[in-house]
Amino acid sequence: MKKILPVIAIAILFTQFVNAQSKSIDKKIRFGFKLDAGSSTISPKESYATKDGGKFYFSYGFAADFMLSDNYVIATGLNITHVGGSFSTDNGKGLLDDINNTSRNTYSLSLQYLEIPFSLKLKTDDINGIKYWGQFGTYLGANLGARMSGTVDSKVYEKYTPAKVIPINMGLDLGAGIEYPFNSKTYGSVGFGYHNGFINLTKSDWNAGKVVLNGFFLRTAVYF
Repeated sequence: MKKILPVIAIAILFTQFVNAQSKSIDKKIRFGFKLDAGSSTISPKESYATKDGGKFYFSYGFAADFMLSDNYVIATGLNITHVGGSFSTDNGKGLLDDINNTSRNTYSLSLQYLEIPFSLKLKTDDINGIKYWGQFGTYLGANLGARMSGTVDSKVYEKYTPAKVIPINMGLDLGAGIEYPFNSKTYGSVGFGYHNGFINLTKSDWNAGKVVLNGFFLRTAVYF
């Protein structure tokens, strides 16, 4: 929480400043706040590891749309994102290996990131007062915290493990939805988003091969 509060304060102050400045450039830049909620999973890419359940996906922060035209937008912002998931590995693989273990090892990760998204958003003209949009891009995240629980031969381990997680995360960002006006200056946006991770989450001493983070969520925002 101590790490998050300064980020939120800076985001609010920065949003107020740039929102005031945007009024002088005829709304070529729009700022707002966003909230995403859904589910996330950790997907192994090796034959000896399998997906073993998901976790709640929750992300919030501020959004910035740089208007190239009425129909083309560069979308970015700053988000705090909570994600995670579970996976299992064969005996002899994984961070908590036990030579006497006769069953698979299971791991559950809860992760927190500071993320910067960057995507191209394409919007239609007004259709009965509503615009439809789709976006394609990427995101870059810096790990703020990690907690791992694992079960090896019915023994449960739980501890903070930021040193065992790759400090950055990056992936594909896809989305689609609608935008509608509340009034002449304020707009609401709602849609669906999908993240597909590119970077392995775990360091080599996990001995778990490549595992990536994916998420599917409801994406909402209000722009001013």
